[in-house]
Amino acid sequence: MADMREELVQKIERARQQLNQNIDTKAAYDIIYHYSVELDKLLNQYIGLETETERGLETAL
Repeated sequence: MADMREELVQKIERARQQLNQNIDTKAAYDIIYHYSVELDKLLNQYIGLETETERGLETAL
């Protein structure tokens, strides 16, 4: 599970960098929107993973 989490963190960081770069270079709106949506999806996956981990810990107790 830790490897999956780390891989997701790396994907989030890459997506964040791409989004920031496109904002900084004043890319077209649709491109910025694309990277924003991609980042949102990855963040939702991360939150879901963290929630599953927390639930697993609660169940174990």
